[in-house]
Amino acid sequence: MAESPHDRLYWRLDTAHHTEPVSRWASEVLVDQRTEATQQRFARSGVPLESIAWADIDGFVYAAVDPFGGDTWGPSGVREKTKDKLTGGFNRRIEKMREVNRSHHHQGVVDQWVAGGEQHLLDAGYRFLERDLFGLSDKELRKEFGKAREYVAVAIDHHVMLHLAAANEVGRVSLRLTRDHEFSAADLDALLSGPGGAPTGAAASAHHLVGLIVDAGAGDLLRQAGSLDELSAISPGVAGAVASHLAKWSRDAVRNDPAHPVIADEPLRLLDQLTAIADHIEPRSETGPIHIQALENRMLAGLGDTPLTRQRLERARRARPIISGSRTATIGIPLAVLRQFGTVIGVRLLGTGRLSDEEHVFDLTMDEVEALMKGSKHAPAESANLAAGRYARRRDPSGPPQDTLGDRPSPVSESGLPGDAVEYIESILWHLDHWLWPRSSASAGPSAP
Repeated sequence: MAESPHDRLYWRLDTAHHTEPVSRWASEVLVDQRTEATQQRFARSGVPLESIAWADIDGFVYAAVDPFGGDTWGPSGVREKTKDKLTGGFNRRIEKMREVNRSHHHQGVVDQWVAGGEQHLLDAGYRFLERDLFGLSDKELRKEFGKAREYVAVAIDHHVMLHLAAANEVGRVSLRLTRDHEFSAADLDALLSGPGGAPTGAAASAHHLVGLIVDAGAGDLLRQAGSLDELSAISPGVAGAVASHLAKWSRDAVRNDPAHPVIADEPLRLLDQLTAIADHIEPRSETGPIHIQALENRMLAGLGDTPLTRQRLERARRARPIISGSRTATIGIPLAVLRQFGTVIGVRLLGTGRLSDEEHVFDLTMDEVEALMKGSKHAPAESANLAAGRYARRRDPSGPPQDTLGDRPSPVSESGLPGDAVEYIESILWHLDHWLWPRSSASAGPSAP
């Protein structure tokens, strides 16, 4: 296996989002752009970490926490690596963190997203998807492709910004409840699903559809179904919900990679998504207002029944749905836009002999593709063979990836850091461990988004 470009870090395989090697286009967006956007957002928001970094290692995606200043997490924890930075850059980072928190910046990010930011970003993606790209000249196609890449970069920045807001709004409350007051994952899910905690966007539509299926007593049928037609046969209400969901959300990318079809082309992928939701909500079918109120009372007893605690719960409930609900607008549709452009560009490059298969376009970098479209001297030689070789290696990797790479870090130490900085770091780590990796790994020390 190739050595990580950041071998000083502890890398963990991102199996929550990528179950197979990724294309060059996916790597550019979800590794390179996401790492850069995270580093910039952390600096702007005063996060006392350098970044969350992603790496494409032999086609597999890994993630790691990058401590402030680029040091490793040593055996003595944070203190040994940051005590000499409590002046200068690190101290300025802490002051920025406090300034951002006083301004309620993260709450504003959530509010703006819910108030129309999500729809604005979706509309931008839909405008690209509605274009007739086959009717464009080569020059026009290159220009539009450049605009699409800029739109995708904006979407990735929103993705990072929203997760950072969720880590602040949800992570702080969740960390204290699970660590200090014995809240289980189920307790936390139920508590945060209270008033204001409903999912949004495609997630809301999918949850509504699953709710209709479960209410009809057809949860087992969902797990056994081999087609969406079998779901539609459950009842007219389910049939209408299936049709409605496909009409609005079927252009979403399904595998976090533009090299793969969207839901409209692989509708059975929707069955997998619905089954996963059903497995999550059915055990909570007995959860009602009385149970949620009991959990709320328990939280208030542990954290203190104050206006601030109640406000934090309200904000956590408002922010939680965007963790998964924002994916369509920030990841799914942007990748679908790239797939649409790649499909058209691939056909043209195939027609001129610069590819041997139109699907191989995703195994060239986007810069290589643009160079080929322009006929630039920087275009890769033997592009058809280059892309075909990369495609073959992606589809048939040499072996399974390692789960982790590098030395395992020590847990965050409170010594040597201000208390509010420690709490912020730990809330971010909690968020990452519960949304990037399975819950079973949540106590394994610092990890990543």
